[in-house]
Amino acid sequence: MLRHFIISVVVISFLLFACKQKEDTPIERKIPLIKVKTELPQKENMADTIKIYGEIKIRNEAHAASQFEGRLADFTKLPGDKVTKGERIGTVIPAEREALLQVTDDIEDSLKYLLDNQTQPIPLFSPIDGIVLSIDNHTGDLIQKGETIMHLGNLSILDVYADLPLKYLNHIRKMKFMNLKLINYNHSSMSLPIKSISGTVDAKKQTIKIRLELLNKNNEFRPGMFAIIPFPAEIHNNVLTVSRNSIVEEEGVFSLFILNKNKVEKQKVTVGIFSDDRVEIISGLNKGDLIVSDQVYSLTDGMEVSKK
Repeated sequence: MLRHFIISVVVISFLLFACKQKEDTPIERKIPLIKVKTELPQKENMADTIKIYGEIKIRNEAHAASQFEGRLADFTKLPGDKVTKGERIGTVIPAEREALLQVTDDIEDSLKYLLDNQTQPIPLFSPIDGIVLSIDNHTGDLIQKGETIMHLGNLSILDVYADLPLKYLNHIRKMKFMNLKLINYNHSSMSLPIKSISGTVDAKKQTIKIRLELLNKNNEFRPGMFAIIPFPAEIHNNVLTVSRNSIVEEEGVFSLFILNKNKVEKQKVTVGIFSDDRVEIISGLNKGDLIVSDQVYSLTDGMEVSKK
């Protein structure tokens, strides 16, 4: 009986020891490798694109005004209405005629024709073809001599003004056209002729005003719209480039990850021109280096990866 008890104790102790050994054995969990895309550097020409901003302004505008004091009558124009040059837009009743009209009932019918031969209503005419931009007075208002009644503008030809940094002046002088892309307005890029370069310089900003001509046959564009005007300022021929997605920037220091077998090596590089999707590499990279082109901010030097 004692012998069986001793055997049972030994077996139980052995089993408990085996279980503890299993618990103490660490479980190895394999972390999946990051899958990355790769690319080879390319040789191509890179243009250093400069962007300036322009504003559309009206070229031909006028203010319809009265040359006489009086009360405005028969004026029905509203902002946005079209007008033609010479079109009658209203009348001005001089103060003298208005005073006479107030006593018309006291004048004998046989003498009323004399009233019409006195001070006559003064017609108002549009000075230009265009549309009404704003209204300053309305029918029934008393107006002074020279006071603006409405602001008119001809939108068929507009101008785009932009401030050009002086260091690009010689470059722009060689150009006849510049591309333009409107901001906050869905329209394709346009190539506009350079019509003038200002004769004066803004001393504080060190810029010079340039003017582009914008034909507006369909009245699609309006003064006050803004646009981006990009132009190539410098071209680097046959340079080494990579995609922008492959660049790592840390406090002004640029790096790439080069794939060597199944590990990545972090390599500092000197960059040149940036375009929308490419970057010029001046030094730190060889033409045959296989570089990582995605998930670069998830990588560290020496990390093992897999190629997509």
